[in-house]
Amino acid sequence: YRFFIVIDDMREDFWVDIKDAFPVIPGVDSRVLVTTARQTIAMKSSSRDGHVYVMRTLADDHSRQLFCEEASLVYPPSVGDTKLSSEVIKRCDGLPLALVTTGRLLHGESRQEQWADLGGNLGEHLENNKKLASMNSVLIRSYSGLSKQHIKTCLLYLGIYPSGRPIRRGSLIRRWSAEGFIKAEHKRSAREVAVANFSELVDWSIIQPIDASGSGRAEVKACQTHGIMLEFLLHKSMCENFVTLLYDDVPPPSKVRWLSLHNGSAASSRINPNDVPFLRSLTIFGKAHKSVLNFSKYKLMRVLDLEECHEHMEDKHLKGICSNLVLLRYLSLRGASKITVLPKEVKKLQLLETLDVRGTNIDILPTQVMQLQSLLHLFGKFKLPQDVGGRKMRKLQAWLQEEENSKLQTVAGFVVDDKSQGFAQLMGEMKKLTKVKIWWESTTDASSYLSHLSEAIKEFIDRGTDQNKARSLSMNMNGAWSQDLLNFSLEND
Repeated sequence: YRFFIVIDDMREDFWVDIKDAFPVIPGVDSRVLVTTARQTIAMKSSSRDGHVYVMRTLADDHSRQLFCEEASLVYPPSVGDTKLSSEVIKRCDGLPLALVTTGRLLHGESRQEQWADLGGNLGEHLENNKKLASMNSVLIRSYSGLSKQHIKTCLLYLGIYPSGRPIRRGSLIRRWSAEGFIKAEHKRSAREVAVANFSELVDWSIIQPIDASGSGRAEVKACQTHGIMLEFLLHKSMCENFVTLLYDDVPPPSKVRWLSLHNGSAASSRINPNDVPFLRSLTIFGKAHKSVLNFSKYKLMRVLDLEECHEHMEDKHLKGICSNLVLLRYLSLRGASKITVLPKEVKKLQLLETLDVRGTNIDILPTQVMQLQSLLHLFGKFKLPQDVGGRKMRKLQAWLQEEENSKLQTVAGFVVDDKSQGFAQLMGEMKKLTKVKIWWESTTDASSYLSHLSEAIKEFIDRGTDQNKARSLSMNMNGAWSQDLLNFSLEND
């Protein structure tokens, strides 16, 4: 006998328990088709000669065609219909079920304000409109299927990001940690837990990898959420007063804790810091009104991400941040080219875990930064001050030698040349380093400092070999290369 069996929406891995019920009979072609949202179940359910087919979203033209058919619009649509439907189709993000359900909802609807309302408030309609119930139930099942509450919290946090915006995995994981969503578990560090959370969201196809350096999920470098899922998450987040988006003419609600400003709304939205005394996270995408940048009142701030607010950020703002936000755990000023110096007040940020000043004009790193006891990740392109030598260097080395003092895992990175050799001397004392980036600027006589740098690199790599933990070393040689730099053996003695 022959059979063709479909097992739809498998959510638990029970294929190994049932596969023997479908015998393989020589000469008889039979098939078992399994559909699932989970990538790991798809792989485990596939036989040795089986195949995993990954469903793709529809291209723009096909999305518009399907939507027009369901909404009883002529295809190709007129200029007016195209303008009317563009926002709704964009939110559906190529997902057939979303296109069909929203198209049917708008079937025969000619009022422009009704179309605009659906495009602008799709999350609310998902919850309240019965015609979207099938779509909403799919989203609820995906959300409810996550294994732990803290993973759901991490997912809701994605409501901070604008639709269609790539989200860097490393930055997201560091933000989760700084927000306090991630805790170390038995035999797993907080970072390992965060990576596992990210991998589960990818496995459930809730977030979509858009940049991968390899075939494994651990290699994903950036992601985004489907438009319809983001609308669901954002509505749920705002209903629970978790994430708040501020719009042009709408004052912030009471007890705002996680605030995100998007593009045009950021430039025109005024905020009285006294109205948001509980604010603990601020993210700005685009220009910001100057009232937002009064950092003297945000006393409970833990996460501050201003990397797309670079036009207005100046040295005085950074000084205000360092002087007042003593609970800060994550600070990104990436791309703020008007910022030129890290003030001495940075030593007040004793809880800071991530400092990202890439793309600024900060080129000198005060030694106070190296002595921030909670700092895990440091990003920029630095040299140490020229007066760090002799007694100061020995004092800093002695401080770093105490294992409980420095937690630095990432330093990306430092410039090493004949005038700035300090990092090569300090690198060997940072026992917890796992990622290092170095810019090497060659001079006519590099031999005087090459030996220090070569020895530091060897010790860094050796520690990774001893502890069986991965290490990342990136070197920018600036067009030059010296054979002596890496002239050492990694073989065990």
